[in-house]
Order: sequence, then structure tokens, then C-alpha cells
Amino acid sequence: MAARRRSFSIPTAFLLIVVACLLLYPLSRTLARLFWIEGSFGFKAFIDAARLPGLVEVIWNTAFVVGVGGALAFLIATFLAWLNERTDASMGMLTDLIPALPFMVPPVAMAIGAVVLFAPSAGLVNVVLRGILDMKGVPGPINIYSMPGLVALYTIELVPYAYLVIASALRNIDPSMEEASRISGANELRTMWKVTLPAVKPALVSAVLLIVVMGFSLFSAAAIIGVPARIGILSSVIVSQVHGIYPPRIDTAVALSMLIVLVIAACWWVQTAVLRSGHFATVGSKSGRAKRIQLRGWKLPARIGIMLYGVCTVALPLLALLYISFQGYWSGKLSLEGWTWDSYLEIFGRSRESLLAVRNSLLLGVGGATICTAIVLWAAILLRQRDAMANRFVDAMLKLPGAISHLVLALALVVAYGGPPFNFGGTMAIVLIAYVAMYLPQASVAAGSSVSQVGRELEEASHISGANNWTTFRYVSGPLMLPGVLAGWALVFALMAGDLTASAILASPKAPVMGYMILSMYQHGTLPGIAAVAIVLTLVTAAVVVTALVLSRGKAPIGLAQAPRPRAVQ
Repeated sequence: MAARRRSFSIPTAFLLIVVACLLLYPLSRTLARLFWIEGSFGFKAFIDAARLPGLVEVIWNTAFVVGVGGALAFLIATFLAWLNERTDASMGMLTDLIPALPFMVPPVAMAIGAVVLFAPSAGLVNVVLRGILDMKGVPGPINIYSMPGLVALYTIELVPYAYLVIASALRNIDPSMEEASRISGANELRTMWKVTLPAVKPALVSAVLLIVVMGFSLFSAAAIIGVPARIGILSSVIVSQVHGIYPPRIDTAVALSMLIVLVIAACWWVQTAVLRSGHFATVGSKSGRAKRIQLRGWKLPARIGIMLYGVCTVALPLLALLYISFQGYWSGKLSLEGWTWDSYLEIFGRSRESLLAVRNSLLLGVGGATICTAIVLWAAILLRQRDAMANRFVDAMLKLPGAISHLVLALALVVAYGGPPFNFGGTMAIVLIAYVAMYLPQASVAAGSSVSQVGRELEEASHISGANNWTTFRYVSGPLMLPGVLAGWALVFALMAGDLTASAILASPKAPVMGYMILSMYQHGTLPGIAAVAIVLTLVTAAVVVTALVLSRGKAPIGLAQAPRPRAVQ
């Protein structure tokens, strides 16, 4: 056993080097650059950032949008999770999937879809409403280019992050506590308020932290809705300092990103204080299947509400994008006349840049998701084989990006690898590094869950039979982990393929990706072409994700039965 554990010391050292290159080196270079500029120590970057016009208003707008949108997302996610996990309104996989569907639609496509639906003059919903209300020559009545429109989009994009955390916690709590509450005479509402929610308080607090982290990282809504509405958001201001002016003011952008770091650090401190206080219910081992609350007359309305949520947040934006993509130009009129394939022909035939962006996004998504999954799976196996301090440090570092804004990470990579001696700025290499660094936490959670599902006794039996570590992984652990690993890979691919935050800062005309191209087209192009690109991006992402999920469900564990017979132990 000791020899087997020692065999993992070199892989651990290699992982430490990988983590240092992806995270520690860029972050340390960024901190050094903030205070050491042009060979001298100072606070010039912070002073320049403080002098930006309208900074106070930008900070207030950001706090309002993230605060209100995050609070609404938290409430909606909690309610949907409660309906699906604790009541008979659930319809199985269908209602479980609906709240997470926005993960399948890239945020930039969601934002463009909202514009197509609710633009004040030519938005399709506004066209229909004006016809019903007999409003001629008047824009509206809904204006997406407004603070309520921006808050609504932030809410929709943040719901899935909170939902997945809260739903998982509700699914795993001990039902005996709720049963004891009901036996004591408490009704369903009081049981939920006094027992169920306190039991998942750690998950609720974690969901709030995740909402804050992702809220400050969202760039698509800020760029596509906020900029035209002249609502300054911190993420769009940071990106504008890198790409909106020449020469780029990277130091100022990094200084502004420190505001995000401080807010997230404060939220993390609050989360730690709440969890350490112990003022929440804890659960023991599960004693049985949780009894679902019978909604009776509210069951059908609840189901209809969940379905309508999916229609309004995903189906309508995608249908609007599909309709506009076949128009020669966006006139704001609902008509089947003048349909054309020109926008799609532009992508796949006439425009080399469009096809290159599709190819690059697909390659980066597949390659980045594969690298991420390999790194975190390796780390999870090492931690399982040898619970050493170095392995625990690697595991903690892999989860670190989950507490850091993607904007901060992207800027750190610009500082570390954009210039000499690497000169990766504007290349596919730096985009790939950013994708891997940003989405390690999501891959780590999936890999850790997959590894933990494999019983140690199976591996021990394989070793006793004479199999080495590689043979055991290939024929025992690996096949059992594969379904969960493929599901995690699919999630990471979807996030990478639709990423706009890193793409807006790191991509360039030399290395275009879909998110960067959509943003560039939105600033200079026409909506039918943008809609076509968004539809292609969504279809490619959905096709790859669905394929991976189908494969994950179809992979039955092959076990030791198909493994080569090991040499008998003498």
C-alpha cells in the first residue's frame, strides 16, 4: 500500500505546477502590477480608476442590478426547487430540467433574444401588444433598454446557478425531521419554514454567494442591454478599459476589478460566519424517501407555472431568434413573406470569419472541457488514493476560481500571459487557458461526485487480485465514474462554448470565437445575422451536450468481468 501511495507523488507535483500556471502565477502578477508600475511602488492604478467619470453611478447601478436581480433569482430558484423536490407538482425529468434550461442557451443568445422580443420599437412582443392595445406610432409598452429590463435579464440568467445548489440540498435532506414536525401538529407551511429551510441553510447561503460571484461576472446583459440603455455596469466598464480605448488601460481595469474581489470576499466572510455560528438544523443519515406535499387544487397551477417559466425564459427568446434569422432585415412586422437563408449562408459559405468562429468555439469547448475534466479527475483520484496535504491544497486551488469573478481571472491572464515573454495576447492559447482556469470548479464538483460514487472495496478487491493502479482505473473505477464524468464534461462544454466574459477581453479578430463575434456584430451588424449566429451557437451547444448526456446514460459499468485476468498473488 505504501508503495502505491508513493507512486502518486510525481503526479501531485505535476498538478501543483499546473495549478500554479493557471491560477497562482496570474493572480500574483496581477497584484504586483497594481502597486508596482513603471519600476516604482504607488497607487496610480487606483487613482486613475477613481477618476473615471460616473464611477459612483456605475457602482450604484451594479449593486442595484446584482442585488435586486440576485434576490429575485434566489426566490424564484428556491420556489422552483421546493416545488420540484418537496411537492407532487414535479413531473420528473421535465420539470427538473426546465429551471436549468438557461444553461443550454448561451447568455449572449439569451440577451439578443430579449432584444428581439422587447425592443421598444420593433420588438415582436411590443408589436403584438400595440396591435391589441391599438397603440399606433408609440414605442413600447415594454422597453428592454431600461433598468427593469436589465434586472429581469440578470434574474433569468442567475436562477439556474442557485436552483442547482438548492434543489440538490432539498433532495438530500433527512425526511425524518419533517415527519417529526408533522407528527407534532405543525402544518406543511410551518414545517417548511421551521424545519426544511433551516436544514438547507448552508446550501441557501452558498447559493447567495454563487449568485453574487456570477452576477458580477455577467457581461452579456451589461453589454447588450446596459450599454444601449446608457446604464453603466462595472463589467462593461472594465471591458471597455481593455477594448474600448487605445491604448488599453489594463491597470485601471485591474484596479476596478478589485472592487469585485472585495465584495465577493465580504460575502464569503458572511457565509463563513453564518456556517460557523451553527444556527441551523443539521441532518443525519437518511431514513427513507421524503414524503411529498400534496398540493391538491394547486397542483395543476403549479405545473402550468413551471412550464410557463420555461416557455418565457427559454422557448420564446429562441423562437424569436429563429424567426428573425430568416428575415432579410428586421422590420418589426410579423410576416412570413421575404424569408431567406442569407444569414445562414453568410455563416457557412460567404463569411470565412463566421465559420472560423464556429470552429474555434467548438474546438475550444471540446478541448477545454476535456482538459478541465482530466485535471480535476486526476486530482480527485489522487486525493482519494492519498489524503496528503499537497493533494488537499490542489483540490482547494481547483475550486478557488468559483470564488473569483471571471472578469478578474481574465484580466489576470492578460497581465500574466498577454505580453512578454509569452505574448499570448489575442490568440487561441490565452482563451483556452482562461476557459480552463475559470471552469475548473464546475468540473471539480462533477469529478468529485463521480469518484465518491465508486466504493473503495471494489478498488481494494482489484488490488488484492494483483491489478495495478492503471488496470484498476481502466476496468473498475473508470467505467463506474464515466456517466458522471460525461455529464460534468457536457456542463463545462456548454459554459465554455457560450462564454462571453473571457471572450470579450481575450479574443481578437485573429482568434474569433462565437461570443466575441456576436458582440462585434451587435455593435456593427444587423440583427438577422446576429440571430443566425446565436441560433447556430445554441444548436451546436445543445447537440454536443445532449450527445454527451445520452452517452453518459448509455454507459453501463463494465466492471472486472471484462478486464484481463490478473496474475495470481503468490
